[in-house]
Amino acid sequence: MESQTVENLVPEDMLLRYLTTEEKELAVKAGFSARTGLRWTLEELSTLTVDPRKYEMEDMAKYVDAITFIKVRQNDVLFFDSMLGPLPPSSSLEGRISMTGLGNIAYVAVHMEDPTIRSRAATLYNEILVSLISEK
Repeated sequence: MESQTVENLVPEDMLLRYLTTEEKELAVKAGFSARTGLRWTLEELSTLTVDPRKYEMEDMAKYVDAITFIKVRQNDVLFFDSMLGPLPPSSSLEGRISMTGLGNIAYVAVHMEDPTIRSRAATLYNEILVSLISEK
C-alpha cells in the first residue's frame, strides 16, 4: 500500500486540467512531478520561508511550477495578461504567498519572451518584495 503523503492527495490528472498530455510529458522531462507539477515535495516547500532578503529573482525562479514553466515556454501572453496587475493598496502578504507563487512570478520576469509581460512580472515581483520587507 502506498504511504499517505500530501502528494498522494493531489489528483493524478490535476496537470491535465491545464496542460495537454504532451505539455505534461515535457514538464516531467524537465524535472517536475507528474502528480503535483512541482520540482520539490510539498513537505520540502513547507519548510521554506518566503524571505525576499535571502533570494535573488533568478533563485526564486527555480521554484516555478510546471504550468507556469510550460506557459512561459509557449510565450502565452493571454495566460499571464490578467494575472499581473498591481498589488491592491495595503494588502498584507505575510503568510499568503508561497515559494511557488513568488517563484512563478520570478520565472515569468526572468524567462518570458514577451517584453511587456516580462516587465509587468518584474514590477509585480518588486512590489511583493517591498510589501514583504515592510511587513517584517
